[in-house]
Amino acid sequence: MKTTLKIKPKRRITPLVTALFLLSLQQTSHADLTRLDDQHLADVTGQAPIYTSYIDPSASGNASGLGFYTLGINGTVSLNANIEHLQLGCGGVNGPGCDIDLSHVRLSGTSPGPSGTYADSDATLGNPFLQLAIKNPTSLANRQVVGIALGAQSAQALLSIGENPTPNVPGTVGGTPGGETGINALSGSFQALIQDLRNPLAITVLGIPVATGNAYVKVTATQPNLPSTLMTQESSGNVETGGYYQYVSGSRLTGVDLGPITLVVPKLNVLVPFLNINLSASATYTPINLIDLHNLNVSSNKNSGLLLSLNNQAILWPQVGTLGVSTFPTTNQSLDANGNVATRGYNSNGDAITTNQLMAQRGWWLSAPQANIGDPANGFITTSQANVDILTAVGGLVLGNIPVASVNTRQIPVQNCYGSLKFC
Repeated sequence: MKTTLKIKPKRRITPLVTALFLLSLQQTSHADLTRLDDQHLADVTGQAPIYTSYIDPSASGNASGLGFYTLGINGTVSLNANIEHLQLGCGGVNGPGCDIDLSHVRLSGTSPGPSGTYADSDATLGNPFLQLAIKNPTSLANRQVVGIALGAQSAQALLSIGENPTPNVPGTVGGTPGGETGINALSGSFQALIQDLRNPLAITVLGIPVATGNAYVKVTATQPNLPSTLMTQESSGNVETGGYYQYVSGSRLTGVDLGPITLVVPKLNVLVPFLNINLSASATYTPINLIDLHNLNVSSNKNSGLLLSLNNQAILWPQVGTLGVSTFPTTNQSLDANGNVATRGYNSNGDAITTNQLMAQRGWWLSAPQANIGDPANGFITTSQANVDILTAVGGLVLGNIPVASVNTRQIPVQNCYGSLKFC
């Protein structure tokens, strides 16, 4: 193999070029920097694209006693994505099965884009960051990474999951091939807000309805004094009860337990002559099957954003929301003047929230500040009918609690169609 090396002859430097070069050096030497005083320095503004922070194990509220290192970006990520099957933590430290198992995941904006579809509607994540939880952070010999998390200070997104070809038929845990699919398992914690939802209710005798009505959850401008009350009446009007809040936390969840709800039935459509039914008692709904929840509006607040973590132990991760200030969640429960959750969690039925519920458990864990079931902009969600046998209703009045069967939200996943990558 022959290699030819060509060398270009050196160009001759003339005296004129040398003189011009030396003159430029002389001019540069006189271009000294100008000193700025404090006032001029104060007028200079700017922001770094990348930021870092550290929280000490002894910081107030740090129940885990860990050091938290954060590397973040000052910016906004816009994303529209379709994922065929999202599975995390399968067969890991928590044994057979998956920590998170979602089928046909669509991540988009909360409303259709200019085309009228969700294909050009983007979810937005503000100031994304990477966070490490370090055990014994000051010890070079003993320090250990026990958790890693990806998060965002703010989030505005629609998480639409699964398929629902038979919305009037309740789904089964794990989904049905060719039928309803969606959330097979979920490990995490989030504030559930049920709003603008209509639940048809029937009192039955031997399976035959004798009285019917509708239980409503209707968002109001301000939260009423009894936020746990669902009022059932004839369908001629809606009862404004305010949104119903339930803090949800658990590993490999397949259902959402709403806990006891005060169910008030001032009047029902009576289908049998000479029968008058009035009802006021505590009701417990059978946990809603997560496979029947297909559209979740995920939003942030000033104190808490979105966090997906992988944990070697239970960890109370710091929360940071749109204010950009890191704090640790507490078990305090409160609403602001507009009926929005002012703390990390809130239960309309008054159930206490524990520190353990606030902590991410071992394995994969998704923490969202709030997931809304129902959207005031799109009208009421009407669930499947809940049937209560009259003997069960009477027995519930005596015992102080009426069991109500689980309801199907009848949600249809949004259409996120673009090219060949589509769930339509």
